[in-house]
Amino acid sequence: MAVAFDSAAQLVEGTSTTGVSWSHDPVGTSNLYGKAGFSHWKGAPITSLAGTWNGLTMTVKGNLERVVALDTGNNPPPSTSATVSITWVTDNIAFAGGSEVYTGVAQTTPSDAAATANGAGDPVTVNVTSATDDWVVDTVGVNIT
Repeated sequence: MAVAFDSAAQLVEGTSTTGVSWSHDPVGTSNLYGKAGFSHWKGAPITSLAGTWNGLTMTVKGNLERVVALDTGNNPPPSTSATVSITWVTDNIAFAGGSEVYTGVAQTTPSDAAATANGAGDPVTVNVTSATDDWVVDTVGVNIT
């Protein structure tokens, strides 16, 4: 089975001191993989962050002070309304984020290590190593001052 895009959910930007949640409704029913991306641009860098997908712990795959990527590893709840939650410890921050689900993903190793970059300039680049049939999925944030 080939990897395919299943669904996406967008979190409307806002402000909070402790966390945020939104709903995501996967369409597929098997070999699913979920990813959430989160960016913030007001307040201090996040010092402690955790994520859950319908109560299951998500793994932080990349955290560059203001941009965070998390994933579910194996099988987010299929074909049901799921709550994606991200909590943090910091001062009041402004944020935006969202989540994506893919189907047809190998369940033994659904994701590899994150490739990250942080910098200023035009353009900002990151080198990503991938193999045949790999999908590369990004999370991008901009620090607005």
